[in-house]
Amino acid sequence: MIATVRAKAMRQVRSRRAVSYPIFEPVLTGSEIAEVEAQYGVGLPEDYRTFLAEVGAGGPGPDIELTSLCRVDGKWAWVWDDVPVRPDVSGPFVETEDWPDKQIATLRAAGHEPTRRDEDEDYLHDYVTAFGPQGEHIWFTERERGAVQISDNGCGMTD
Repeated sequence: MIATVRAKAMRQVRSRRAVSYPIFEPVLTGSEIAEVEAQYGVGLPEDYRTFLAEVGAGGPGPDIELTSLCRVDGKWAWVWDDVPVRPDVSGPFVETEDWPDKQIATLRAAGHEPTRRDEDEDYLHDYVTAFGPQGEHIWFTERERGAVQISDNGCGMTD
């Protein structure tokens, strides 16, 4: 299906047979990495490019697993839990030191005065109040713009 190699590797990892080494997906060629960069209009960090070319395009991670970079329906995507993810790279990564200020500006532009900043979720609750049922989606969309999640660390934490 989406990633036959990934599925085979996961079956091996989950089998009763002991596997003495981590199983990574095949490496990508330089031209495949260039295709990914051209599709998204970005340059991947050199360390990540090297990892894709020399180690693999997904597999076991530092905690749970790495997302798998593969073609899905002819386009490149990062696959996480068998769901293809195509990141929004239309702007720079926003979760920087001034991220709370950007959230406040978004909320005020929507006619909502922010109430409180939660240490873990910033203004998520205010987004839900300001935008209704779509508030959480809007918050996550803004937060993830410009980022590619390549590692699932568990408990909702990613790199």
